[in-house]
Amino acid sequence: MYGLEQIDGLEISLLMHVLIDDLEFGDKRLVYVDESNFIDNQYFSPFESYPPEEKSIPLIKYKQSRLEDLNGKYDSIFASFPFAVRGQDEKDMCLSSLDFLEKEGIGVYLMPSYLRTFMSVPGQKFRNQVISKGFKFLAVLNLPERFLHPLTGVQCSLVFITTSNDIKDTFFAKYTYDSFESVISYGIANVYNREIAKKISSTQKYKLNLKLISNLSEFKNEDSFIGINQNIANFKGFENYEISKEIEKLDSDYGGYKFLEIDEFASVNATKTDFQKNVNAFYIPAIGKTDVIDSRPGKYSKKKAQNYFQVVVTDHKVLRDYLLVFFNSELGQKTLKSELSKYEGATIQRLRMSDIKSIGIPIPNLGIQEEIIETSKKIKKLKKLLNEIDQITSLRPISSTDQISKLNQIYESSVELSEAEKTHMEIKKGESTLREFKQTFSLDVRKKTKEHYIIESCMKTIAGFLNSQGGVLYIGVADNSEITGLEVEIGKGKLWKSEDKFSLGFKEYFKNQIGIENINFVNLDMLKISGKLILRVICSKSENDVFLNEKYFVRVGPSTEELKGPDMVVHIKQKSQ
Repeated sequence: MYGLEQIDGLEISLLMHVLIDDLEFGDKRLVYVDESNFIDNQYFSPFESYPPEEKSIPLIKYKQSRLEDLNGKYDSIFASFPFAVRGQDEKDMCLSSLDFLEKEGIGVYLMPSYLRTFMSVPGQKFRNQVISKGFKFLAVLNLPERFLHPLTGVQCSLVFITTSNDIKDTFFAKYTYDSFESVISYGIANVYNREIAKKISSTQKYKLNLKLISNLSEFKNEDSFIGINQNIANFKGFENYEISKEIEKLDSDYGGYKFLEIDEFASVNATKTDFQKNVNAFYIPAIGKTDVIDSRPGKYSKKKAQNYFQVVVTDHKVLRDYLLVFFNSELGQKTLKSELSKYEGATIQRLRMSDIKSIGIPIPNLGIQEEIIETSKKIKKLKKLLNEIDQITSLRPISSTDQISKLNQIYESSVELSEAEKTHMEIKKGESTLREFKQTFSLDVRKKTKEHYIIESCMKTIAGFLNSQGGVLYIGVADNSEITGLEVEIGKGKLWKSEDKFSLGFKEYFKNQIGIENINFVNLDMLKISGKLILRVICSKSENDVFLNEKYFVRVGPSTEELKGPDMVVHIKQKSQ
């Protein structure tokens, strides 16, 4: 790459100016090392006086600086190195330059993608070498995809290195051209143990289209931005992080099951020719689209056999067909995509056998596995039928009465569901972060007496929903999704004489324990399902902080947990943002 046409480098030049101002390096020894010839020096040769009308920022004036020209120690080194040319790659040059960095100085390096710089075998060695020299990775910024265009399409990172301290985390941020925001100050403040974030940069003086912030929460809801602090040894790449967050957002019933790695219940094989036939096997592609197949790839397959892994189930408690359903579900596909994303920036993204073996799969009991398989078969059959109806009616839209009759039956049974039917379908999904069941509101079914701890348990769940993202409490439903009904506590001779008395009593407890100011965040419905009465309590996220008996509850998975101390303070602060 060395010696190719230069790019202007304006974005990185402006970014470095912000850093100089923000890190208070304006009166310290700085040097720009240009070993790459990537960037046009028009933005760096006058670096000490940019823009021209402004007062000069003192810099060591190396217009064509080389590592061998350096002497002494510098408070900051800005460097761009050639990517793996002339027998010495950018990692070696970066390591050598650290010898010229002052204690608590900061080195800023233009490097290849995160995958190449840190996750490859040489990258892991480089990471360990930097740490062994007494340095740490302060921040890693994933730059826009076309940052070095048209010189190269190689994905680039901006890597910040400083001397080691007690804080172990690295700040990771990702930028696009649409959101090239400077949040470096905030990240460095967290990992550099300095109050840099409180500084206000004079960005208007330089007319930069950059924004310094002191609170990263402004960006938490922007899909195009990542800003996190994490140990660099645990960070698997920007794409991997994004997909992991997508998986967390899925409202899936799989979260309630035990996760096992594939290596715990199956063997994984690779081949250069053909796989041996095995009825307990399925096949995961190593490259390209992640469709998982149940039949052996042959010479007429879209992908050759060497581009698949054969997974042979060896544990009788795990059904092969269940694994096929899982891997072709949204969660399964995102799981595979997450593994592939670890190789972002590679010429060809390809899974390794170790990746397949370590994939975690939710494994329910055999009965539920069989039910999931049967449901999948019905869906496939229904899709096939709808496709046939579509083809026939498109050719004979008037005369295909049998097909239209079938379509009407499907439509009426699936789309025109009553509110009770829709609710029953939700209940069958079981408890989750957004759903919880209580068999009664006030009655201990064994003692046949009214118990306040049961009422408080219902109120605790509601408080947890209100303090979180909302949810639905179903009263009259057992933990196993069985509709038990409220008839055991409502009726003549029961705790509540009528439905109206029950509803009034519920609202009174709600007002006394949770507060009338939160009444607008709940909606109550009495419904009959399978001939039995239940109460549905739909809760929205409350604008208020809800306390129950001076305790603060939130939803954590399919349960309600109390938060105390710092955890409660952090949650309340995030909730208000």
